[in-house]
Amino acid sequence: MVKFSNARLSLLAGAACISLSPIFTKLTGLPGLTSAFYRVFLAMLVLAPYIIYHKYYVIPLRKAGLALICGLFFAMDLACWNKSLMITNTAIATVLGNLAPVWTGILLLLFRNERPTRFYWIGVSIALMGIICMIGWSQVIHLEFSTGSLLALAASVFYACYIVIAKFSRAGLGTMTFMFYSMLGYLMSAYVFTKLGGETLSGFSNYSWVMLILLALIPQLVGWLCVNHALGHLPSTEVSMVLLSQIVIASVLASFIFKESLSNTQMLGGLIVIAGIAVTYIRR
Repeated sequence: MVKFSNARLSLLAGAACISLSPIFTKLTGLPGLTSAFYRVFLAMLVLAPYIIYHKYYVIPLRKAGLALICGLFFAMDLACWNKSLMITNTAIATVLGNLAPVWTGILLLLFRNERPTRFYWIGVSIALMGIICMIGWSQVIHLEFSTGSLLALAASVFYACYIVIAKFSRAGLGTMTFMFYSMLGYLMSAYVFTKLGGETLSGFSNYSWVMLILLALIPQLVGWLCVNHALGHLPSTEVSMVLLSQIVIASVLASFIFKESLSNTQMLGGLIVIAGIAVTYIRR
């Protein structure tokens, strides 16, 4: 019971840290794929010496391969998400990009023969209603499956794949070790995506570098260390649901930092998202 409580605290802390990701990303003033590459590259510079010194990189090849695949899925998630934001409506991309809890439940049902509880599906439905409320129903009803929409949908699928595979590749594997290999897989993939996208990896201002360092240390390193620790103890469905709280936290922070006012409807939507997450905690 104590282990689960600590894992949930770790998950909440991780979600809070990761919610700073869009804030720091926007403050860098850099293209999406560029900031996405450096957030992991700089975090790896901090993590790698610790892993190498303690020889935590010595693990079975199968487990290393699964962690590398997790990194690939995470890189594909961010690549599709960033690209979709550039070519489609932000509101539609946000709705489609946050369907990961739905795909997580379906993937577990199909490949692990695990049936999520009815409270999970009720919570997912309530949380999605909250997201739609925050974004605006008028935006959602004009949904068209353009290339940008399909990319946002693909991003949510890749994110769900990361959550599910990470859950089972974490078995018997330390959080630091898993982070090292998943970040390595991410870096190799993200570098290829950045080059294919024709985005630059140099020539930034000092201010951009400071924001990149903060992006790497807080959302990427601390945030994902907390989340990956939670994945070692909590159901992947619960993790994917709680991560939806990033939308609410990021919206509130943006209202203070960028002076983006929140309407009453958006605040109501945020409360509905939180209510949906709370429902998934209900046990029989």
